[in-house]
Amino acid sequence: MADDTRAFLALLDTQIAVVERDLEEAQRAVERIGRLSSDLHSLKRTREIVAAKGTDAPSSPASPDVSSAPTASNTESRPDFSPRVFVGYNSHDRAAAGSVAALLQDVLREADRPTHLHDLVTAICAKGRPVTAKTVSATISHAIQRGQVKREGPGIYALSRQSEATQ
Repeated sequence: MADDTRAFLALLDTQIAVVERDLEEAQRAVERIGRLSSDLHSLKRTREIVAAKGTDAPSSPASPDVSSAPTASNTESRPDFSPRVFVGYNSHDRAAAGSVAALLQDVLREADRPTHLHDLVTAICAKGRPVTAKTVSATISHAIQRGQVKREGPGIYALSRQSEATQ
C-alpha cells in the first residue's frame, strides 16, 4: 500500500472514532431527555390530581428552590427533586400506604381499562405512596412475569384475565 493511502486510511479511522464518540454522547443525551420528560409528566399529573381533589398536600420539610435547578454551571449542587419532597412523606407514611405491587393492582382494578405508565405513577402517588416511573416499571415487570398484569401497548398495562378472575 502506498504511504498516501495509509495516511488517508489513518485519517478516516480518526474521523470514524470522533463521529462514533459524538454519536454515543448524543444517544446518552436523548436517553436523559426521555427520563426528564417522563419525570416532568409525572410531576404535572400529580399536581393536577392534588389540585383537583382540593386537598392540602402536606408541606414538605425542605421545598426545593426552583431557581437552583440544575444548569450547566451548577450541576454539583442539585436540589432534591425526589417524590418525598413534593408529597411530604416519611418512611412511616410509605409503609402505611402499602406495597407498590398492591397499589398497582388496586389502581389497575379501579381503572378497569388499560392504563399508561405515567397515569399509574400519578395514581399511586395520589394514594399516598410516592414512586418514580422506574419503580413502577420494575413492579410491572415482576407482575407480568407472575401473570398478574399484561402489556397492552407501549407503556400501557392492564390486569390480566387470570388476575381479574382471582379478585
